[in-house]
Amino acid sequence: MSLNKLAELISEIFGPHLWMPILLVLLLLRTGLNSEQLSILLPGLIILLLVIPFTYLHLALKLGWVSKWDLPEKKERRPIIVIFIACSIVSLFLVKQFGTKMFLDLFILLLTIGFLASVITVFWKISIHMVLDTTGVLVANLLFDWQLWPLFILIPIVAWARLKLKRHTLPQLVAGVLLSVVIFSTGLKFFNL
Repeated sequence: MSLNKLAELISEIFGPHLWMPILLVLLLLRTGLNSEQLSILLPGLIILLLVIPFTYLHLALKLGWVSKWDLPEKKERRPIIVIFIACSIVSLFLVKQFGTKMFLDLFILLLTIGFLASVITVFWKISIHMVLDTTGVLVANLLFDWQLWPLFILIPIVAWARLKLKRHTLPQLVAGVLLSVVIFSTGLKFFNL
């Protein structure tokens, strides 16, 4: 396998379509929800945060509105950002109403990271892969008492893949990692997690 093929495989595997469901499942299963809360939040959040955005991306690809899953063109990113923000606002109301305090705090933290990355990417191409990979590794470790530290190796591996494929520059990759780390650590202190 060539290095470019390996980089493409890594980039595809560890993209938003992996981390978004993993983050949602981690929050649903590791923040103390009871079965009634799960029965409300699980279907609602799956529809709002996974089905709607990924259906749009699938249709946009099929109809030629976007050129690739990773949305290389600025104009391609705007509609999905609007969809993400609208679905996130509705999701936030659901989580506030039916979630635990820990779920709500982490959800707000994740939405803050996602919102800031979305705003930045409208003006400058920050690496969403790095934002999600770094955030995913941090959240997984937090929810498993920092026992999943080997996951941190994914961050430089995915960064290498994105750089190898020339999808991002080094500053765009570093900015994605830093955004996640700074907001996550600030949020931990703010929410006392």
